[in-house]
Amino acid sequence: MFSRTCVRMCAKKMSQMTTVDIVGSDTLAGKRMSAGSVLGMMDLAAARTVITHCEDYLEKNNGTVVTVAVDGCDFSSPIRNGDMLKMESCPVLVGNSSVTVNLECSRRELRTRRWELTQKASFIMVVVDKDTLRPLSGIPQVEYDTSEKISQKEAVLSRRAVVKEWERLNVELEQKPVSELMKMAAPDGEIEKDPGIPRIAMHDTRIELRRMFLPRSLNMNNTVFGGDVLEWMETGASHCAMNFVGHRDVHTIAMNRVVFKHPIFTHDSVQMTCDVVYVSTYTIHIEVKVIIDRPGLATPITSHVGHFVCMQHNPDTGTKQLVMTGLNFPNNDADLRRHVAAKLRYDFWKLHYRTKLVANQNSGI
Repeated sequence: MFSRTCVRMCAKKMSQMTTVDIVGSDTLAGKRMSAGSVLGMMDLAAARTVITHCEDYLEKNNGTVVTVAVDGCDFSSPIRNGDMLKMESCPVLVGNSSVTVNLECSRRELRTRRWELTQKASFIMVVVDKDTLRPLSGIPQVEYDTSEKISQKEAVLSRRAVVKEWERLNVELEQKPVSELMKMAAPDGEIEKDPGIPRIAMHDTRIELRRMFLPRSLNMNNTVFGGDVLEWMETGASHCAMNFVGHRDVHTIAMNRVVFKHPIFTHDSVQMTCDVVYVSTYTIHIEVKVIIDRPGLATPITSHVGHFVCMQHNPDTGTKQLVMTGLNFPNNDADLRRHVAAKLRYDFWKLHYRTKLVANQNSGI
């Protein structure tokens, strides 16, 4: 098996980094890699990019880097075991203690000998003190000396404005009465309205996983590597979707946003819950929560929260297929709010991507 963390070629220029490697297992050559494995590699690349950007600052201030969020991760094309994968990363926006890193992954297509874009994501990293893990301030800024860097910065700021708009809508949703939520939850697709398809209650879609991380999962901060947590979350989400549709022909196509609230240590007992919260014509939407039970804490705390979108595909052609399993109408207020939030999230981001696509076409991008 090839090492997924091995860097065959690494180059940097103005904090921009490129890694190229043969990924996955040679015994599974040609088979689709899990999105979680790629997320782990992306997290490692994002951390290395920030370390390179802040190298002198980190050394002088006893600093290190942690992941706090992953935003806008889209899997536009599959990566297969044995593929040559190129990962390009660069810091595009620096705050008081945070650095936003843009990452793009491309695979080398054997037939055309050209690079094919497969994934894009933004990782938000924070520079912290090694001993206290508290944020440090005054980190080096990015020099916007090219039109490309300026464009990347504007794209990140635009994305943040959209995220804030979604957060505002989510706050409004929490305040809406149940009667209005029931109207918003009414099915609107042909498959959703079909009375003949099998339906499952939301609480019956849940899978729960429990584990303790081994020392080999620790990063340089002696906390569990964020990439390992992301990989575990994606694995749980995809398995939850498989359990829902009743077969394995499912893959992750997007990760809306994952927030890292607390670090995980090897002495923590870690639980993960995955629930199907919404189903569209072709996609299954899973909410994932990671909860840690730590010695000395009175109650468990939520460390990570994320929303994943999975798609059912034809095993022979790889094309998308209709989801012929539905959700029962939620029978309690909490599930109703989660269902409506997932439905609105899907519609909101779908409209955002369509608007962005039209804008890019009009501008000639």
